[in-house]
Amino acid sequence: MQDTTCTLVLRGADKTAALGRILAKAMAKAPFSLLMTGDLGCGKTTLTRALVEALPGGERAETSSPSFTLCNVYPTTPPIVHCDLYRQGAGSLLPDEVADMLFDGALLICEWSEYLAPEDMPQDALLLGFGFCPEYGNEGRKLVFEARGTNANAFLEALPGIWDEEACEKPYEKSCNS
Repeated sequence: MQDTTCTLVLRGADKTAALGRILAKAMAKAPFSLLMTGDLGCGKTTLTRALVEALPGGERAETSSPSFTLCNVYPTTPPIVHCDLYRQGAGSLLPDEVADMLFDGALLICEWSEYLAPEDMPQDALLLGFGFCPEYGNEGRKLVFEARGTNANAFLEALPGIWDEEACEKPYEKSCNS
């Protein structure tokens, strides 16, 4: 299977939150991990908050960046393990208890995933690179997706249609290929 890639340009935090809600539905139905990269303040936690709040139990979650705690676990269905490797550095291993939770069906959302040790890299994952898009002001973001694995590829191949149906308030730009 060839990995699928996609680029979206979003013009506001509300569009980032809409993407989080779309990801929640997809990840609950056909699980995959979400591995994010990007500068500080580019929307990783905004997306995570919307994703968590869209899952059953998310209304009880206090979603925040786990920069100082390494991992937060949210009481959602399925459970979410939210890791932030910013302060860990390259080659970071996930704690054993996180690996156990993932084995038991929890979903992984990882910020600063470029620091994740290769042996902890999930088989089925959506890699999401956040970048600033200054031509659309302070809120503009360019998101570059790469899918690895069956469920992540299926999601990304379907994203253009899902985005049009569920988050169709424009403006946005997209281009996808597989």
